[in-house]
Amino acid sequence: MGETIELTASDGHNLSAYRADPDGTLKAGVVILQEIFGVTNHIQAVADEYAARGYLAIAPAMFDRIQPGVTLDYTAIEQGRGLMMQLNLDNAAQDMAAAASVARTAGKVAVIGYCWGGAMADLAACRINIDAAVAYYGRMIVEWLDHETSLPGDVSLRRNRPADSRRDDRADQSSPSGWRIPHVSRCGTRL
Repeated sequence: MGETIELTASDGHNLSAYRADPDGTLKAGVVILQEIFGVTNHIQAVADEYAARGYLAIAPAMFDRIQPGVTLDYTAIEQGRGLMMQLNLDNAAQDMAAAASVARTAGKVAVIGYCWGGAMADLAACRINIDAAVAYYGRMIVEWLDHETSLPGDVSLRRNRPADSRRDDRADQSSPSGWRIPHVSRCGTRL
């Protein structure tokens, strides 16, 4: 089981994070990025699972700049979207960098995110010092597909349609916009 810690971003902003430490030898560090619901029990369980496999896991509370300590029920989609829309991407990058800095004490660092956090993981690959990033269904990445990654090595980007894709009637119906959601893995060196 992990614990709540406090991180400090480069602009002096303090945010909370869930930290899960492994027993034994550290393999590397991972930053686990939340969906629009905050650092939920599920996100904490994901961090705990990575720790059980030997990784120092940090799950920053990315909405702390807007509403500190917020954790939403999975039915509070509109409230979560509202919080997400208030965030500034530069500030989000600073908060991810603060989490990555702590994770870096274990060695190489990967940022892994889910849904909105998936998009932020891809943004982290473009803006902060990390070694790998994995975005699970981070549909917002289409906003910055032309940005260069800072990761070493090759970048793998798989998407169902080009960046300028048109609405597809066969698109995943779970996507409110009807757009196909890209799957991204920006891998640098092996962790």
